[in-house]
Amino acid sequence: KVRKVKLTGEAYFDVKHEEVKPFIIETNDVIIEDIGTTFNVKAYPEDRNTETSLIRGSIELTIKSRPNDKIILSPNEKIIVENNPPTRLEKKTQIDNQPTSLAANTLISIKKLKINPLDSSVLETQWVENKLVFRDESFRDIALKMERWYDVQIEIQDELLADERLS
Repeated sequence: KVRKVKLTGEAYFDVKHEEVKPFIIETNDVIIEDIGTTFNVKAYPEDRNTETSLIRGSIELTIKSRPNDKIILSPNEKIIVENNPPTRLEKKTQIDNQPTSLAANTLISIKKLKINPLDSSVLETQWVENKLVFRDESFRDIALKMERWYDVQIEIQDELLADERLS
């Protein structure tokens, strides 16, 4: 009755919408329900963020720490959700004299996809075409992508170099 995937890592989906058989992707921090669409999900538990990039169609996203909030993405949008480290879940704060977990304040941002003006390709899905493309990213983040891509370990000994922005 339900098509469900538990995802750790990155995956590209091109899903046919079926009203009677919803397609659901679950990661450590978010639940994504397809509404007939093409999209990319990047959900590595060790990363700071989980990213969902919508190419075509529509998706509904629920952040596990905020189950009452539903976010609908439009085509060419990307949502970035802060992954919740365990220490953050343990902390408590007071809002209007009510104890509240900081997880309820999970940071999210919605951005436009990065489109290459030369060929209209989407940066976030170039890995599907066997291409690694970087635009204004830290060398630290690029090294992590290269480690996953080539199954190697890269050690950056200079912190200044690690923070250098590259394209």
